[in-house]
This record gives sequence, structure tokens and C-alpha cells, in this order.
Amino acid sequence: LTPEGEGLVVSGVLFGATFSSMISGSLTDKFGRKKVLLTTALLFAGGSVLAAYAPSVDLLVAGRVILGLAIGVASFAAPLYIAEMAPPKVRGTLVAMNQLAIVTGILLSYVVDYYFSASGDWHSMNLLGTVPAVLLAIGMLTLPESPRWLVVNGQEDLASTVLKKVRG
Repeated sequence: LTPEGEGLVVSGVLFGATFSSMISGSLTDKFGRKKVLLTTALLFAGGSVLAAYAPSVDLLVAGRVILGLAIGVASFAAPLYIAEMAPPKVRGTLVAMNQLAIVTGILLSYVVDYYFSASGDWHSMNLLGTVPAVLLAIGMLTLPESPRWLVVNGQEDLASTVLKKVRG
């Protein structure tokens, strides 16, 4: 890549995250926290696969923009979901653990990048991004929708069921 190409590849994530962070609130209010987080998992996986197999710089940048979109939405939707689902006693701890998971993920990405940088195998480096995406999707499939979102959208009975299940 030329220096300009490198700049585009790096800034693609930042552009996507900036844009999607501005619309995350509207998306989670309209579609629900669970559906948005499931979609985010798909964006993470799709962006990783596209970046891994991109035959051109343009498609590599597109994959990185998709990853940025997922980052921006997840940065808003995950703590919101945690805060709305968690019992008050552990809410702060769980949101803090979310931040710890983010920082740990960043550290692991640097370790993975360092490992693959010696071989120049950027395909595998990008493809490994599908692992946390799949784990997020599996995790979200097993969780209910936020009771707050359910109440706001006229599903009080289901919200009550979810609250009883989560909080006892």
C-alpha cells in the first residue's frame, strides 16, 4: 500500500465508527437492543471476512468501514443493554467489565497483529475478527430483549416475564 492507501485503510474504521455512533441511539430505540447487537455481530463478521479476502484496496477499505460501523453501534448498544438488563446491585460492575473486555480485546488484537506481522498474513489477521463476532452472536441469541425497550414498545407482559427471569 502507498502511504495514502494505508491512511484510507486505517481511517475507514474511524469513519464508520464516527458515523454509526451518531445513529446508534435511533437504531436501538427503533429496533431493540438485542436485534441491533445481533446485527452488529453480523457486521463485525462480514467486515472481517471482506477485509480478509478483499481483492482490492477499495474493498479492504469497505471492509474496514463496515467494521467501524459495528464498533460505533456496539460502543453504544452494549453498555445500554447491560445497564437495562442488570440488577442494580451489579450494574456498575457489569458495565465496568464491559470496558475491561474492550481494553482486553484491543490488547489481544495487538498481540494477534504482532504475531501475523512477521509472516505478512493479513488475511488470517483480519479473518480472526470473526471469532469474537460469532461469540457475540451466540451470546445475544441466548439473551432476551431489554425489558425497558419492551415496555416502551407496548410489550409489558413480555417485559414482566423478562424482569422476573433476570431479577428473580
